[in-house]
Amino acid sequence: MTVLDQIKDYIESLESKHFKQYTLGLCSFLLFASSLLVYRYYSKINTLKKRIATINKKRKEVKDILERYEIVKIQQTEVDTLLAKDKDFKIGGYFNDVIKKLGLQQNKTRDP
Repeated sequence: MTVLDQIKDYIESLESKHFKQYTLGLCSFLLFASSLLVYRYYSKINTLKKRIATINKKRKEVKDILERYEIVKIQQTEVDTLLAKDKDFKIGGYFNDVIKKLGLQQNKTRDP
């Protein structure tokens, strides 16, 4: 307790002008330190909010890509099934047959 007694004696020995100056200096330091902590806190919060927004945007993009992938896989299985049923299926031959049936051979510019 001798350290506390020494501090108490020192404070009691100060003139009121010096005491007010020290008190004002201490309050100013505490205000500056707390302002610095509040600034760092809100700065970090803002940075984290931006990161969260970026991550959510990328997560949505990945979700959309996965949904499109699932649709493509379903379509691929349907096409594979269709091709497996008809081994002689040729899109070019089908195209030529349709052109002949409709009488559009004169509009055909090149061979497929």
